[in-house]
Amino acid sequence: MRKCKRTAAACVDRHPKVRQKDSISSLPDEILQHIFCFIPTKLAVTTSLLSSRWRHVWCRTPSISLESSALRAASRIQTQYRYTAPKMMSLHLLTGSKDNVKHVNRWIELAMSRRVEKMDLELHFKSDYYEFPHFF
Repeated sequence: MRKCKRTAAACVDRHPKVRQKDSISSLPDEILQHIFCFIPTKLAVTTSLLSSRWRHVWCRTPSISLESSALRAASRIQTQYRYTAPKMMSLHLLTGSKDNVKHVNRWIELAMSRRVEKMDLELHFKSDYYEFPHFF
């Protein structure tokens, strides 16, 4: 028996209801940003691939949540420059590696500059302490 793969276009042609615009695309940016507050930042950033309209929506999300795997990539200078929210409501960082300290410090500094209201740091290092940056 031979299986046939259908292209997305073929499925759309056979199912006219699929052509309808999805409801979430019609939501205002502020609502999308509020939704992004409840998902990991890495996932919110990947939504920028969905459409050109969504490309910069995550950049103004008032909450950032990063875990070890995404911390280094998200700490790249261009990512921090793209984050343009004037006020940061919350920052959540989770890491178990002392190697991520410089990335943690960068995000703390960014959060402080955006007058963060809530900062949640989960630093699971083997050493006994973490030294906060000097601006504290």
